[in-house]
Amino acid sequence: MSRLHSLVTVVLAACPLCSHAQGDIDTLLGLLEGSFDNEGTVEDAAADDRMIDRRIRVSAPQVGEYVLYQQINHRASLEVYRQRILVLSSGESGALVQNAYALRKPEWYVDADVRLIPVLQVY
Repeated sequence: MSRLHSLVTVVLAACPLCSHAQGDIDTLLGLLEGSFDNEGTVEDAAADDRMIDRRIRVSAPQVGEYVLYQQINHRASLEVYRQRILVLSSGESGALVQNAYALRKPEWYVDADVRLIPVLQVY
């Protein structure tokens, strides 16, 4: 598990906003959306541990109401490492649940502004 994913897990577990209230999910999505880059923590510019994690809120009602597109680029070349659709929802106990989906044709979405793509095709 990468350091960024570990950090997100900790944030979700410890987040005081992570109750089952609908407004809180919107707030959390706002915190998760954006581009996160570890460039300042990588000592060698050619290091293979460089990573950019980009998340954009998208409309994908076929998978859920609270949806983010995630693209992670890594290594010195910043090649695409992972693309996912992240869906947040309230579980039966009121806990926050995140489901991740792979894209059927991930090449369609590389570096794209997915807000302009009307239908996300997920597994």
